[in-house]
Amino acid sequence: MEYDSAAMRNALSTLRDSWGALNDMRQSVDALHDVVQPGRSEYTTQFHKSLIHTNQAFVANHRARRQEIAEALNELIAIDKAYNNAELVNELDLKTVTIEKSKE
Repeated sequence: MEYDSAAMRNALSTLRDSWGALNDMRQSVDALHDVVQPGRSEYTTQFHKSLIHTNQAFVANHRARRQEIAEALNELIAIDKAYNNAELVNELDLKTVTIEKSKE
């Protein structure tokens, strides 16, 4: 396997930035669970159910993207450690990432 340092740097930087952006958004995403129904009429009840459904889908999508990025980042970190003596990992100050559970 040939190690392409420029491509690896680009991939690691992109994933690191994406991971950071998703983590910055995480508190707002977790707050979606706290949406309160605005009233008691049938219309607001239906609206609230639709909103909750949309929020749940958004939270699941956010969680899945974080998981995918974490897995890709960890795999590339392992490759850099194995084939490049972790030079890029150290240069970009990267560490393996783990996923904590979001508020359910």
